[in-house]
Amino acid sequence: MSEMSLNLLPSRAKFQASKILWSSRVNKFMVGLVAVWLLAVVIIVGLLVWTNVVKNQKETKLANTTSEFLNFDDTIKNSQRLKYKAKLVGEVLSDRFEYSKAFNGASSFFPERITMTKFLLGDDRVLKLEGTAKDIDLELVETQVRSVNAGVSEIYKKARITSLVWAEGYWKFSVEVNL
Repeated sequence: MSEMSLNLLPSRAKFQASKILWSSRVNKFMVGLVAVWLLAVVIIVGLLVWTNVVKNQKETKLANTTSEFLNFDDTIKNSQRLKYKAKLVGEVLSDRFEYSKAFNGASSFFPERITMTKFLLGDDRVLKLEGTAKDIDLELVETQVRSVNAGVSEIYKKARITSLVWAEGYWKFSVEVNL
């Protein structure tokens, strides 16, 4: 016996069955499409969040590095300022005239046998010495002036006798010494 195909459904039902089949396929396709779209949206949102996190981390690192650099820049500026000021102070100290050395040196400039009557520190670091010496001791004055001019002394640069007078049995003399 052969099979017969007997369809007891009306033709309208056939059309509705194919419509239901198509509608089921369209629904499955739409669900799949929505799932793909949702997956794409989740991936895109995830990428955006991840890039924002990475961007924020890099901005924070950049801000920290910039802050450290600016602080480092201030440190360098302060260091350079201090070096400059130290150099200025060093120059001032090297050019500073020490009056105590001048006056201590003035009191011991001549041997004890020569009497110092006056010593003044004039302008331009010139020490003016006045004193008296006996006839024999005048040679000591001349010797001291020659030794200063020869460069023996570290304190004194140049010396010269400015006046020499015989009075009251003594030689009265004046000597200018450049410091």
